[in-house]
Amino acid sequence: MVRAAPILIKAALIGSRSLAEHSGTPIMPHEVAAAAAACFAAGAMVAHIHARPGGVPWSLDPEWYADAIRAIQAKATGVLASLTSIRPIGVPVTSVIELLKALAVGAGTKLDLVSVNLGHISVWDPLHGGTTHFPNDYADVGSCSRGAPNSVLCRNWA
Repeated sequence: MVRAAPILIKAALIGSRSLAEHSGTPIMPHEVAAAAAACFAAGAMVAHIHARPGGVPWSLDPEWYADAIRAIQAKATGVLASLTSIRPIGVPVTSVIELLKALAVGAGTKLDLVSVNLGHISVWDPLHGGTTHFPNDYADVGSCSRGAPNSVLCRNWA
């Protein structure tokens, strides 16, 4: 008997969309949790989130992430919470690592997954000219093989 390969569905709940682009974009932690619960009920196993407090394009606000993770866990028990290591140009990876460290020790705020961008960053912006590509020189992720295997992005922190 041939078994079907398992399928894991990840719901990317926020991304770079603004309320002006789509009025249903979840921005506040409770909105993100409600969207995660709806996606979980529809079959998604992962809720991939980005902090956008007050509608800003990008944030590493640990309180926003903590509130969102707790709210997701309360509304959708069993869904895996995920964020990305992607960040704007000029923001060091250490900023993301500090956020991950803070969330890892918080009560009920430990992430289940972190996606690490190993290629290049593509920003889709249809309102301002389409897709922009930013190459990744691998310097951040290369540190895993150059003596920093214990960094938060390089190990399983379970």
